[in-house]
Amino acid sequence: MKKALIIGLTIFLIILILLSLLLSIFRKDSSQETSLKITPIPTSSRKLTESLSGNKTISTVSPTNTASKTAGSELTSKVTTLSKTDFLLLEALKKSLPYSSSDFDVEYSPLLNMFIVTKKTSQTTEKFNEWAKNHGIQQLSENNNLFIFTNKEINEYKSEIENTYESIKNSQTNGLDSTDTKTGSSSVTPFVENGKAGEPDDSYKAASDLLKTILLMQYVKTTPTPVIPEISIPYESPSITNYPTNISPVSNATSSLSELFNEIGQKVGVPPKILEGIMMVEYPSTFDLSSEEIALYSTPGNTIPGCGPNQCSAAGPMQVTIGIDSNGSSSCSGCCGKETCLSSCPNAWLSYGGAVNTYGGYSHTPNPCNLRDNIYVAAAKLKSDSGATSATSWTQDEVYKAGKRYYGSCTATPPNLGGLTYCEYLWQYYTKNSGGTGSGSNSSESNTYSNYTYYSQCDDTYGDLALPGGCTLCRAGCGPTTAAMILSSKVDTSYTPQKLIDLYEQNGYQLNCSGSYYSNAKSVIEQAGVQTSDLIFYYPSSVSGSEIIEDVKSYIQAGWTIFALANFRCTAGSCGHFFWIVDVDAQNNILAFDPFYGRYEIPYNESAKSPRYRIGFGVK
Repeated sequence: MKKALIIGLTIFLIILILLSLLLSIFRKDSSQETSLKITPIPTSSRKLTESLSGNKTISTVSPTNTASKTAGSELTSKVTTLSKTDFLLLEALKKSLPYSSSDFDVEYSPLLNMFIVTKKTSQTTEKFNEWAKNHGIQQLSENNNLFIFTNKEINEYKSEIENTYESIKNSQTNGLDSTDTKTGSSSVTPFVENGKAGEPDDSYKAASDLLKTILLMQYVKTTPTPVIPEISIPYESPSITNYPTNISPVSNATSSLSELFNEIGQKVGVPPKILEGIMMVEYPSTFDLSSEEIALYSTPGNTIPGCGPNQCSAAGPMQVTIGIDSNGSSSCSGCCGKETCLSSCPNAWLSYGGAVNTYGGYSHTPNPCNLRDNIYVAAAKLKSDSGATSATSWTQDEVYKAGKRYYGSCTATPPNLGGLTYCEYLWQYYTKNSGGTGSGSNSSESNTYSNYTYYSQCDDTYGDLALPGGCTLCRAGCGPTTAAMILSSKVDTSYTPQKLIDLYEQNGYQLNCSGSYYSNAKSVIEQAGVQTSDLIFYYPSSVSGSEIIEDVKSYIQAGWTIFALANFRCTAGSCGHFFWIVDVDAQNNILAFDPFYGRYEIPYNESAKSPRYRIGFGVK
């Protein structure tokens, strides 16, 4: 009886609170400014819907002709941007990673735009601070929007959080627009379901959810949108042979945006059609803007009305993440997949928000809701993530690398791309609309690697495989992993790292905590029927890449690839590491399928690590 009385009183109090909140909401003058800090995501004026004929139609709604300054300034006050000096420091730091010591490891996640530090000993803090000071980033390293500290093994933790983000992308049905197209109001419901069916009724949970909804109703500004007649325009579904190259119903909108893409692409070093392709997927309604509106919204200080962010902190026409979600929180707890939610918002704006000034030569305070500022940020991230050295011609690998790190997945198929993945669409859009300037390789016409198989010695699938003599593949298995990549690419994909471990063991070859021998890898490769050469270079004391580059180039141009051994700096002083050289670019950078360093960059630019080369033989 006592328990029932307590429950009844609790429910009664909750009802009183709810009634009080409702009264306070309804008393507010509809014209009065709310306590909004973050504007809701915009109403998409280009919404693809299936028609009976199998084609698609575009419902267009003309945007307002007024640039928003109030909401834009409020958003600017909530987000932070690195200075040009700090940006350049962190860009240099990225090129020196991954870093490993006996006290801590450091790795960078391009997807989350954050540095991950694994604690190994009680001296981690002291040693890391010394390291940060030596790199000139001590103050930056204290920013928890830039650096994450964990006790987990670094590859495990990085894979865990990136897989969470990728699973969210793979399970989204339409994460680009969760705003009601009739009222313009932002939905308080996550755009993907993360509840469980068949849960028992819970009065407390229901009351809590209702209270949360009402609180959000107070927090989110809802500005009614004028009712404007919709115009349906035929739109063919994008496919491999049919891409939307001229999609805007406003005759002069595309040319105005093209001027922006050309300006930003030239100054940052990104092919303009890649920028256009990103916007085509992320926020195609931008193409409905008139040239006057584009000029208005791209002027410093002006912002696109109601440009974001959404539950995953994406804002603006390029859906740049800004570290704050639609509820004004940095947790992005509403950004969920089928089983997982984010615990921290991704934040590309923090690192690249100043791109409009750094690259463009402007001097204003950037805003995520300014059209020019937003595209500059996207371009700077794409350039950094791609690893591209050319400003006008990107390889397929560079486009895929940039696409995955931008969107979060190269396996998800967004609903408006005709069954293509994000990366497939971006590559096809780029090559079909830029005169075929994309290429599979930067230098060698005789050697292509777009169909090669890559294995990481430290991923979730193979990293924990035990070696016959002790340790794991991640710890000492670069030799068999490199051989597995070669044989899977040249023979068939049954040659996985596990199969190579078995072959080493069957042949009695050394494979333990001390690693393995190049001669054993050569034998295994030959046994599978793949041709190898004599040693192309052999330097027991090791040499720099510049001393072997001409030999490498001559073999690459003749159609060979190279199984290589080089010394890398590590905690033991100098460590040997095997990898597979597949190309040399126009700047004489050696590009390789690297089983350890290349797991997030395929092919990996070995020159970034300045290895000391010892042994190499050809594979054909």
